[in-house]
Amino acid sequence: VSNIGTLDIYHWSDSIEKILKDSNATEFSKNIARQIIEFCSEPHFNYAFDSNVKNVLKVLLDEYFEAIWEIIGAGLIGDYLTYFHLKNMLGTRNGNWGHEGHLFENGSRNKKILEWVRKHDEVAPKRIANMMPIESGNSESIEWHPFTKVIIDEFGHMDDVLKELSANMGTFGTTGSSVPYYKNQKVLLEQLLDHQLENVTAWAEKMTEYTERCIKREQLDDEERYL
Repeated sequence: VSNIGTLDIYHWSDSIEKILKDSNATEFSKNIARQIIEFCSEPHFNYAFDSNVKNVLKVLLDEYFEAIWEIIGAGLIGDYLTYFHLKNMLGTRNGNWGHEGHLFENGSRNKKILEWVRKHDEVAPKRIANMMPIESGNSESIEWHPFTKVIIDEFGHMDDVLKELSANMGTFGTTGSSVPYYKNQKVLLEQLLDHQLENVTAWAEKMTEYTERCIKREQLDDEERYL
């Protein structure tokens, strides 16, 4: 990787995308998935290659999910460095410049991922909680993303899962004021105040109080900014 330039990585990703899309290349897709995991495990990860690798990952997920998922999944629950780089390429982008993340774009894939989380319930729930989408994407109402709601319902008794979900919700990007983001977050949290799991209810209460303080702080910052 240290000897590869920006133009080289472009030709690598462009060629591989064409092969994956135009051929029935199941074994090839597995080899590429393993190469990406190896790349993500590099201590000196080259962020200049991030978007090119992300494009290849999207094709792998769209075209060869069944073949490559166990390889990608092993990376997600493996060493933290590999997980961290995969999370940044596959996970959600919260806020008004984001999306739900390539990994969670397909409902049928989400069912498979949930089965995998249940199978690896010591590590996978907290890892996924830090990268899963928060909102459903339904512009008519503010609701938890269906995948995330299942994770909360099934694994909300685990403190580490709620801790990672808090970190996920607190990582976002906005254009302009952050108040709308926090207000949406408050709506979501209020939906959990009567949750069947006491652990989730207690967490939602604390997070609601914290979010209300964030709203007040951001409103004051907005007032100062526009004075």
